Amino acid sequence: MIVKQNASWISMVFAYRGSALSHDWKRIAGATVVSLLVTLLAEQAPEICPSLTPLPFQILSVVLGIFLGFLNNASYDRFWEGRKLWGSLVNTSRNWHLQITTFVRAPEQSESACAPQNPVNTIRNRLVKRQIAFVHALKCQLRGNSPHGELAGRLPDDELKTLESHNNVALAINAETGRQLRELWSSGWITDYHLTQLDANLSTSIDILGACDEDQINADPVPVYNPATSGGRFLMFFLAPGDRAVRGPHDSHGDFSRVHRIFWSR
Repeated sequence: MIVKQNASWISMVFAYRGSALSHDWKRIAGATVVSLLVTLLAEQAPEICPSLTPLPFQILSVVLGIFLGFLNNASYDRFWEGRKLWGSLVNTSRNWHLQITTFVRAPEQSESACAPQNPVNTIRNRLVKRQIAFVHALKCQLRGNSPHGELAGRLPDDELKTLESHNNVALAINAETGRQLRELWSSGWITDYHLTQLDANLSTSIDILGACDEDQINADPVPVYNPATSGGRFLMFFLAPGDRAVRGPHDSHGDFSRVHRIFWSR
């Protein structure tokens, strides 16, 4: 999760790192070049540009405005959904840490069990680190990065080698955590009630993993609208230099900016 410090609006306008500009600069450059070519074509060969009334642009503008409005609202809903899911994952991880340190007890624990070298503390630390590893693995999967580098030191070396063959590393980590919980329950380290509580937290983590899957959070929120918005945008893009019947044959200074805005609209 990227957390930025509060900054002035002018620094946010020219920010490059962490902004959409770092991903879309090629598209902006392409839109600029194509818009310039269309405008120059309209200037050098005006006879090929049709004379149009404002009616086609008014109709297309209303249609595009409706579709782009739905697209903007759905995109914000998808952003808010991701924010709620990640906040839920933070709370689930905190509850996991609290329950592990409270519920996991040796069958016959003595007063000296709080010593750092006690096996109870070793088991607790191992289970807490597994949840930390799960969060890091999920973060890397959503960003399209390999999670193995961030898992070193949090999971055993033999398990790290096993995870290299899994596509969904976060799910594999939770599956192994569930197996270790079953062993603790079979050995009497946790009770039936405690197993139910811990399993509920584990299930919540898996639910968050499924909701944050690439096919949901990272997908286009309203793919049904894409053909309509793209088709209408490109139609206005090629018709924009031809509305000289309204603006006059010599009023062409705004062609480039108008075509560029239409081409760049999402």
